[in-house]
Amino acid sequence: MTKYDIIKDWKDTIINIIEDVIEYDFNKMSTKDLILNKFYISEKVEEQLWQTIDGCQDVIYYHKAEKISNVIGLYNAFDTSDMTGQQFKSWCECAFENIYTLIYNEIDINNLIIDTIANIEATKSIKDFKIKL
Repeated sequence: MTKYDIIKDWKDTIINIIEDVIEYDFNKMSTKDLILNKFYISEKVEEQLWQTIDGCQDVIYYHKAEKISNVIGLYNAFDTSDMTGQQFKSWCECAFENIYTLIYNEIDINNLIIDTIANIEATKSIKDFKIKL
């Protein structure tokens, strides 16, 4: 596993979260309204992303937490958290912050939201076209 692999996996996960948020919380909106409500979509995505990171195997299992923290390399278990200002109590806490920080340093979630909205609109247009045929 490399840092690139981790970024790619999380990017795919975030796209899935965005799709789910739009489908379940904003499904009645037009593309224009989705774009206008991007802030609210972003808030929901952030909430789901936090929960997803918190429950992932790389955070909840100590040996995986240490391994992923070493691969990402932003923090180790002896560092101080930038989020809380306190020293990490475990590799699990360290892994959470490594993953969270990596995501926000390397993945542009706002652009992923816009791209996902565009992909949803393109898919709707293709379905509408097939229905007319």
